[in-house]
Amino acid sequence: MELPSIAEFYRNRCVLVTGGTGFMGKVLVEKLLRSCPDIETIYLLARAKSGAKIQDRIQEVIGTQIFDNLRQNQPEVFGKLKAIAGDVTLPELGISAEDLQLLQEKVTIVMHVAARIKFDRDLKEAVDINVKGTRRVVQLCRQLPLLKAVVHVSTCYIHLDKPELDEVIYAPPIEPQQLIDAVESMNSAQLHDLIDRLLLTCPNVYACTKAVTEYLLQKEGAGLPLTIVRPSIVTAAFKEPTPGWIDNLNGPTGMIAGVGKGLLRALRYKPDAIGDIIPVDYVTNLVVAAAWYTATYNPAETAIYNCCTGHMNPLTWDQFRRKSFDIGRKYPIKDILWYPSVSVKNNKYLNQMDICLYHYLPAYVIDTVTRIRGQRPRMVRVYDKVHRALSCLDFYMNRQWQFNSNNLVKLIDVMSEEDRQTFDFDVRTIDWQSYMQAYVIGTRQFILKEDLSTLPAGRIQQIKFYWIRFALHIFLLALFYLVFNFLFQYSKEDGELIPTEFPAVIKPLLHIQSPLKR
Repeated sequence: MELPSIAEFYRNRCVLVTGGTGFMGKVLVEKLLRSCPDIETIYLLARAKSGAKIQDRIQEVIGTQIFDNLRQNQPEVFGKLKAIAGDVTLPELGISAEDLQLLQEKVTIVMHVAARIKFDRDLKEAVDINVKGTRRVVQLCRQLPLLKAVVHVSTCYIHLDKPELDEVIYAPPIEPQQLIDAVESMNSAQLHDLIDRLLLTCPNVYACTKAVTEYLLQKEGAGLPLTIVRPSIVTAAFKEPTPGWIDNLNGPTGMIAGVGKGLLRALRYKPDAIGDIIPVDYVTNLVVAAAWYTATYNPAETAIYNCCTGHMNPLTWDQFRRKSFDIGRKYPIKDILWYPSVSVKNNKYLNQMDICLYHYLPAYVIDTVTRIRGQRPRMVRVYDKVHRALSCLDFYMNRQWQFNSNNLVKLIDVMSEEDRQTFDFDVRTIDWQSYMQAYVIGTRQFILKEDLSTLPAGRIQQIKFYWIRFALHIFLLALFYLVFNFLFQYSKEDGELIPTEFPAVIKPLLHIQSPLKR
């Protein structure tokens, strides 16, 4: 059947978005405003802050840099944004009777993006937001008579006890209601034991609660025009609204920033494992298109889209590291702590040795000097925080799965050529070199707050620290040589002490290439 274009479909429609104040939510809202110019209203479910009006949350969202283009060229589109006071952790989402009536009269599309994505052990909060919060959204959807599509954003990283995952809903490690009852009735010790059992098949409580939520949707969302979008590791924007835009240090972004600053110098990952990253604009484009397809075609079953790159356009973790490292040297950071370099080990014991040598040994030296000067030490605490963040990625970087994404291709096939260009999520076309350049520069600009005007100063700093590192290497090699000779390398011959040749094992370390020759 011939389908209307996506922009035409959204003409005069009202959309409810949860999580619209988060990273992905902001990109989604901007995309709807820019590429669906005739959309009537976007309702943002948002918590009201103490002492502030709910509409102030709209100003927070549109004050983000990604809205600059709209703010300059189409400021009138922001009149289409309306905040709805509510919270996914509250009964009936905390929506007032007046706002509920408004949503019932207007809303035809619901995009549920809100989630708790922390990789910690707070199972109670994760259940309240991810599981019970989604149940509350489902209950709201059943009260919307004009509803045409519901898109729920999940994650690929569930049921990771399987090496290959299809676009189907799998049985969870625990029934949704059983999990909810357990969390509400157990004491802290019992919860601790429950978490340990759950994490036998899931890497963290985020993945566990997302798996349970999908099963809940299958059961309690039956009859709704439901679609599930499962992104893999969501990273910086590729093309829109601003290449390289990112607003958090989660996942690989923290690696790029840490290595670029000279702070992160030891990593552990499986080199040939696929780092299944996906640009955030590809995910939001899929969300917009999936709602269009669900409402227009009305499929009999819940459509599930694995939004990932590893199935059709893989990038390994080692390729990710090499590309980001090479690009980072071309666009160096101005305020670095040390010359950017990193030691990679797959073996966790060798990695721990690197961490002690490259992270904690310098940190304790710096903190000792800081204490002597009467200042507050902080480097050891910084590295403690860095390693807690890296531990969240450790599970993903040392294993590999295949997420089949055939439904994504089928959706692309029914779209017009114009829609494929405007709402691009064809991961087969991603050029990783171009993307990594946008990602590295974006991390530099939006996370580390250094624009391209600081590049000359960054290059000076990089060269300075290169020579400091070179001098340190020479000093350590000379010291090692002297100690080695003193202890082991002298032999008695005709009553004289004769030095042997410089140890061959350390000769290659003397051949260090200057960044000026790169």
